Amino acid sequence: MQLLNLYIEDYKVLQQFNIQFSEEFSVDDSLNVIIGKNGAGKTTLIECLLKIFSSLYSCNKVEDVSKITNKKLGFQFTLSYFIRTEKIIEAASTFSEHKVDYVKITLSNINKEWFILEYENKKLINQDVNNFLFKSQYTLQDLLPKNTVLYYAGFDSRLSGFVQNYTSDYFKEWFTFLENDSKGLDINAPVFYFNPIQFNLLLFSIFCNQSSDIAVFFKDKFGIVGFTEVVLKLKMPTWHRSNPASEYWGAKGILKEALLKFEKASQDTEVLKRSITHSYFIPDVLIGLVGFRSEDSFTSEKEVFQSLVALDVMGLLDEIQITLVKETDRINSEISSQDLSEGEKQLISIYGLKQILSSNEESLFLFDEPDTFLHPKWKKEFFKNIYYDQQNTKIHYGDFDIITTHSPEIIGNIDLNTSLKRLVDGKIYDSPLYVKGRDYNSILYEAFDSVKRGEFGRELIDEFYKLLESKQVELAKQKLDEIINTFGLDDIETQKAIDNFDDYN
Repeated sequence: MQLLNLYIEDYKVLQQFNIQFSEEFSVDDSLNVIIGKNGAGKTTLIECLLKIFSSLYSCNKVEDVSKITNKKLGFQFTLSYFIRTEKIIEAASTFSEHKVDYVKITLSNINKEWFILEYENKKLINQDVNNFLFKSQYTLQDLLPKNTVLYYAGFDSRLSGFVQNYTSDYFKEWFTFLENDSKGLDINAPVFYFNPIQFNLLLFSIFCNQSSDIAVFFKDKFGIVGFTEVVLKLKMPTWHRSNPASEYWGAKGILKEALLKFEKASQDTEVLKRSITHSYFIPDVLIGLVGFRSEDSFTSEKEVFQSLVALDVMGLLDEIQITLVKETDRINSEISSQDLSEGEKQLISIYGLKQILSSNEESLFLFDEPDTFLHPKWKKEFFKNIYYDQQNTKIHYGDFDIITTHSPEIIGNIDLNTSLKRLVDGKIYDSPLYVKGRDYNSILYEAFDSVKRGEFGRELIDEFYKLLESKQVELAKQKLDEIINTFGLDDIETQKAIDNFDDYN
């Protein structure tokens, strides 16, 4: 999944707004870091993407793109992206002389070309796309990202409330229509907001993963070496039937199947009239919940997590309690997962969402200020912690991520294949931002116009980097000499300027 371009005609601060996310398809994962002052339009941009895709997931045919998006959105847009949906790639290759690696999708409710599918030199528009899907026996949803995931740490409830309502409505409608005839289907809400109160749901799912890399990450970052007890508490839902608790109050279909899987793995179960408690004490038991060995297993940690979310939405989940083991210099100690710091919970949440929900299924992740509670050291290591394994090898998720931030620590350590964009009053700021390797005060000034040095000093440093960025090396060298004479060789900004000048040579 790789976003290419988005145009918004008229929505709040975004007026005739255009953003180029990528120039061309890349086999490597890529992401966009978007910065800007409060009110510049960062959250509005994420809101637009959420509303566009949540509308598209309900489309059954190409004609619905214009009808549904116009009705639900209240704004006009054109969106293009690349996607590697394996089923569609296979179908496209069948109709092509060569193997197709990706397809390009363009969606719009502005003109009559609502849906365009392109691969190699072929271009299918509207009804041709319908015909292609009919012949290949796939659906329009197969041309969309598997999931659109929002992580939002802010206080504005318009984003979280919108997605929570979508997820709740989706599950309730889904289970109503597929209550009895759902065997073999995956539980998956295509648009998902991670609510911090779901932290233990995510942590439960993480412990179902047997990856040694995850174990090392938890030990190195948090001193967590395991758990002594995980308790899954269920409650009688408001929609309960006359069935007893032992029959999960009348739950049916795939929901009942999920409940039975949690029950069969339980090492201790207590059944009361209005509640059921399952307890797990050994890591291997949770790991055994995932696999293809029997009908008692989930297919992935993602399915475990989405099943827990579904139980929560459907009023069956009371709470999950997790007692962790933390390694100390003297002796290991037990703590509740709720006693972790806000920073620890935030890093685990972001890391866990990528590990659990990213399954090379071409998803879109929207991280709105994911660094709010992180320690400065973790902000500096953000990309390393999330996008590299413990052997410092880049992880291929197959997703496209957008990150908004005010953090100079994150901005100053952007990775390769990362595009940095600045929003100013609802527009993309065209001038390039040269922040790699610069100190945080300089980044604050360059990215947010924050004042730190005197006017002359700021202008001098700014002119140097602009010359360096435009590859006017001789003029940049002259400015570097001025910086050295003005601030001295011991100044941190001077040292950064020298290092960056040397890198260009």
